Order: sequence, then C-alpha cells, then structure tokens
Amino acid sequence: MWFQDQGNLSVNGMSVSNENPGASGTGCLYNGAFGFGMVESANGIFNQFTIDASGAYGRPFKTTSTRWTTFNSLTVKNGVQAYNGVSLEYYSSHKLIITAW
Repeated sequence: MWFQDQGNLSVNGMSVSNENPGASGTGCLYNGAFGFGMVESANGIFNQFTIDASGAYGRPFKTTSTRWTTFNSLTVKNGVQAYNGVSLEYYSSHKLIITAW
C-alpha cells in the first residue's frame, strides 16, 4: 500500500497482509516489497492499523517526508532481517505514534 502527496488523509481500520514477497535484488522490487509506504504527505490520522509482513522481504512500514501524521494503535509484525518494524526516513517529522504491539 502506497500513499504519496496526500493531505488530511483519514483511515479508520486497515490491515495489510499476504504481501507480494518480492524477489530481492531484481527489478522494481530490488529491496523487497513494502507493506505500507507514505511519501510527501501531511496531517493524516490512521486508527487501528496493522501490517503483517509474514513471508515478505522488505520494510513492513516506511514513511518518507511525512509530517504531522498520527498513527493510533499501530501494529507492525513479522518483518525480516534488518527490516523488522517501523522505518521513519528522510525529513519525516512531527509524528505521534501510539503503539499497541
């Protein structure tokens, strides 16, 4: 799931699972498949959000240039290798993440 250039996005109840496992080192999935990606977005609110990366290769949850976004009850599980968990990248700031793992 990929959100880009979004403002004031509101999501209530979302589950990401059964991801494309990707083929590490090839094509557009060079670094594996993402479970959730958010780029250049702001002012979002996500409630009851779960990502299960079982069997996939890549970052389960990543934000890039995302600001002023709230994730309530965020669960990220079963990531592989160094990609397990939440990745906040490149100018992502002013976030409140409330977790219930």
